[in-house]
Amino acid sequence: MAENLFRGRGARGADKDRPVIVRSLGSMALLLFLLASTACSKHTATPDGSDPTTATDNVAPAISDANPPEECVDRGKAAADIATQRDHGKKLPEVLADIDKSALGASDKAIHEDMARQLYTDPFASKLSADNAANNFQGSCVADLKSKSSNIRNITNEADIERALALFKTYSGQPLLDLLGSNGVSVTALQVAPASAMNNGNYKADDTVYTLTVGSSAHDDIPCHLQQWLKGDITPTPEFVQRGPAFPLIRPSDDDPLIYWAATGKCSTAFNN
Repeated sequence: MAENLFRGRGARGADKDRPVIVRSLGSMALLLFLLASTACSKHTATPDGSDPTTATDNVAPAISDANPPEECVDRGKAAADIATQRDHGKKLPEVLADIDKSALGASDKAIHEDMARQLYTDPFASKLSADNAANNFQGSCVADLKSKSSNIRNITNEADIERALALFKTYSGQPLLDLLGSNGVSVTALQVAPASAMNNGNYKADDTVYTLTVGSSAHDDIPCHLQQWLKGDITPTPEFVQRGPAFPLIRPSDDDPLIYWAATGKCSTAFNN
């Protein structure tokens, strides 16, 4: 999920690839040549007449795991501090009392209190070391900010999920949530993203990509042996595409079997049932 923070691309070149004038210069002349070239390039005007050294001064750096905003770094440090206190025997009520008495604003207090509860009570987070807690919560913060900047919507309210999926055309004519629910499949969250926000996938520019988070309590008699697909060690996150009036776009080779069945009433042959 996280990007490789240290991935880079080094430039390599051989002497023969350099301009003849550079290869023929001695070390001192080369230095003077490079300094002159650099000075010249710094003062070359952009097409609108502006100085290129200031043209991008006001462009905010892209949010990424390699370039996390300060608030995410601070959140990671706070998570590490809470995990350290937990590992040293401090009780959750004491940590929450310290947060309440701190100089943090109301919204930051709520965030820190939620982190503390997770780090003490969540089956996964309660086992995180201080370093892993820092990485986990910093990464989560970065992902949230990237989602907001990319117009990604993360929906957890049932009524809002129902509205967002109202136009999904099921084979039976039922609303998607009703069709899934009648087979024991609950939808606990929905992500709605423009194609431009997706890292990969065969999408067109105007596509909208939907990703479901589903419960794993499918009925044993759900068609197409879907209970086997839904009850694995990792619950699938079915994805589907809206392209113009096609909602969903039927993609026999790419659709998750749950979505393919809901849209067509047929069993997917792209997955082993």
